[in-house]
Amino acid sequence: MKVGDYLTWLRNSPRIEPAELLAGRPLLVIAPHPDDESLGCGGLIAWASEQGVAITIVFLTQGERSHEGSHAFPSHALARLRHDEAVSAAAQLGVSEERLHFLNLPDGGLGHMDDETLEAIHFSLLGVVAAELPPLICVTSRTDRHCDHQAAWLIAQRLAKSCGATALGFPIWTWMLDPQGDITVPPRRAWRLATRNPARKRSAIAAHRSQLGGVIDDAATPFVIPEALLDIVCLHDEVFIDDRL
Repeated sequence: MKVGDYLTWLRNSPRIEPAELLAGRPLLVIAPHPDDESLGCGGLIAWASEQGVAITIVFLTQGERSHEGSHAFPSHALARLRHDEAVSAAAQLGVSEERLHFLNLPDGGLGHMDDETLEAIHFSLLGVVAAELPPLICVTSRTDRHCDHQAAWLIAQRLAKSCGATALGFPIWTWMLDPQGDITVPPRRAWRLATRNPARKRSAIAAHRSQLGGVIDDAATPFVIPEALLDIVCLHDEVFIDDRL
């Protein structure tokens, strides 16, 4: 299937109300890096917080490799900066710091972890969800061509099977794929969710200042979220995909 056809399918998926998507469940968001939660499902998080839904956000890494080679922000300093940005962004979405979990796994290394490490992550996440009903788990989509995003999707799917939950993927970098390229994930089910409070979502994204340029200017490999991607995630519906194996 061509990427362009897949993206068209996503954009034409049926609309759903957030209450129907959550169906009375708590919300667990698994973000491979700080900013993925805001970019991919900030609108859903904001709505859920307004409704008093129990929300937990797990950050698998702190994104310490986004600006490699910076003398002003070496990896440990960038990790701290991005941790603080994540806390600020969550507050914009109505989620307190007490509901955030940082696993501090290696940025860029989620796809290369051994079985022992994966088992430890799995049991850590089981501990996070043990005190509440099986949640709706939202995680980066398996079609995002970033190794950490794909690994996060696999981690979420395993967790969902263990605790009787549902895990849905939200696309981020999928939107930036070449429309003429091929995609191997068959379309199954997806839903579009209109962002109820786009201002709060934008404020949350803006809190991730290091990823928007202007904070770190000496990196050997600088990174800035493309404006084209920001337009897509801010101006269009959020999409949630049921693409279980």
